[in-house]
Amino acid sequence: MTGQLLFFGFALRCLVAVWNGYFGPSFGAEADAGHYHHVAAGYAVGDTAVTEGRANFFYSFALGKFYAIAGASLFIGSLLSCVVWLVSGWLMIATMRALGVAVARQRLAAFFYSVLPSSVLWTSVTIEEPYQLLFVNLALYAAVHILLRRSSWHWLLLIAAVALGGVLHLSVLAVGVFLSMGAAFGRLRRPDGRMPAHAWILLVVVLAVASVGARTVLTNLYQYRLDGSLAAAIEDYQRRGFATASRSVYREELTIDGTSGLIAFVPVALLQYWFEPLIWNVSQPIDAAFALENLLRGLLIWMALMALIGRVRDRPILATVFLGYVVIETLWSIGTFNWGTAARHHIPAYGLLLVSGLWPVYARPLPVTDGSDLPDHAPARS
Repeated sequence: MTGQLLFFGFALRCLVAVWNGYFGPSFGAEADAGHYHHVAAGYAVGDTAVTEGRANFFYSFALGKFYAIAGASLFIGSLLSCVVWLVSGWLMIATMRALGVAVARQRLAAFFYSVLPSSVLWTSVTIEEPYQLLFVNLALYAAVHILLRRSSWHWLLLIAAVALGGVLHLSVLAVGVFLSMGAAFGRLRRPDGRMPAHAWILLVVVLAVASVGARTVLTNLYQYRLDGSLAAAIEDYQRRGFATASRSVYREELTIDGTSGLIAFVPVALLQYWFEPLIWNVSQPIDAAFALENLLRGLLIWMALMALIGRVRDRPILATVFLGYVVIETLWSIGTFNWGTAARHHIPAYGLLLVSGLWPVYARPLPVTDGSDLPDHAPARS
């Protein structure tokens, strides 16, 4: 049944690919997706005059190499995105099986993964997000196997996912590095769950290096160094966006006053990124679909948080997965000024959200006890 749901989602995306390739463009494929295809088609025939513009060099160049073999067809490029989405779905379900998630929850994850409107629209056209989703899910799959089974060869998969995803977008690199850190420190954990002293020292060193690296990455991500202030760079980036954005801008004024202002801005930006358009901002049918997605997102986040504070097995792994989701969404949120186009930017993190939101309460049987920790009326486990 889980596989059938994924193939149903694949069929939906193939229909969008047909429409986009022969009759479209489909909704959301008018600008970036069409430009990416144009650039890739130029690379396919060695056209040195082709310009990148908005297109990511690595994605469009790789797509151009594929076009050189299969032919520069918009339908073929869109169909390739559909296949990539299908592989990413298989990786998500395989991760849930490794965790011991109940089959019913796997089916629920496959259903939502397949029918979310934003995913159907944007994982079936020639843009980067389906590939970002693939590498995030591959990194998650590898990290979970490292943590659960202490599998060394999965490090190769994890490193490949981080490297390939990182060239597509820095947010994928960031979440990949975070999952790698979680896997590494999970391997250092003792059987009793405690961390040795040298692991805590290593953690402090890694966090110090990561904080410097994060500042550099974020400043480069928004391409404005200004006076060296990250807060000023983000504020300037947002204001430039307001000047060119369309109707889906739900923020009228923005002032980020230094580090304290940035600290106050980030959680507000993240909440807006998760839940805009709010009900009172819905003005078109597509807004209503995105608002329903936001309600689902809120429910899954709440379920993940309840699992973190409840009685669950593998809580450190859940924390790693959920915080990885928060990392990638936070990076996207501080650069978001148009919540219409930003709907597609949620796609790379869908796997992380569904896995953490549908986390098994008891991934494996509880340990056998002598009954001393159970109520008088409950039989002892045997």
